[in-house]
Amino acid sequence: MQHQSGRFLLRSGILAKWEICDRNLLELGNYFESFIASVWV
Repeated sequence: MQHQSGRFLLRSGILAKWEICDRNLLELGNYFESFIASVWV
């Protein structure tokens, strides 16, 4: 049982990290898009 919960914690921790990473990438993508748009026009 202990092993199972440890694995679950690890998995949820990784998922949380990925979620944060995803959000940062999304913000970076939005910034990049607006930057390209401002340069293009």
